[in-house]
Amino acid sequence: MLNKMILTVITLQLAGLAWISTPINASELRHQFTNPNFGGNPFNAQPLLNSAVLQNDFENTETNDTSTLEDFQSRLDRAILNRLSREVVAEVFGEESDLSAGSFNTGNFEVQISEDLDGVTIGIVDTLTGDATNIQVPFF
Repeated sequence: MLNKMILTVITLQLAGLAWISTPINASELRHQFTNPNFGGNPFNAQPLLNSAVLQNDFENTETNDTSTLEDFQSRLDRAILNRLSREVVAEVFGEESDLSAGSFNTGNFEVQISEDLDGVTIGIVDTLTGDATNIQVPFF
């Protein structure tokens, strides 16, 4: 029985030695992205987009309930506020401008412009919600 155990141990040692001495062939692991946003093949873009669209369970619940007149009023308000901001910048930084102190209404907004020694102050009040914003632009 002792001889059998010794024989088994020697056999295992020889098997381990043979395993260790065999050359191991391996190559480096290579990863390639699939998504073209991360450097993958650009031809994968359309199938990935189609898969994402098919998996999208969300529905657009946003509806556009504004009339053409309301849309026009909103665009007009944005245009007037945009021109006002350009006029303030032109006035403050020395370019020619026709900005004058006073107040006026533009549909949903009441705009008050005042000029003092420190700079130009603009007060904008939303007549629908009552929200007010004061902008102070100092002279340099």
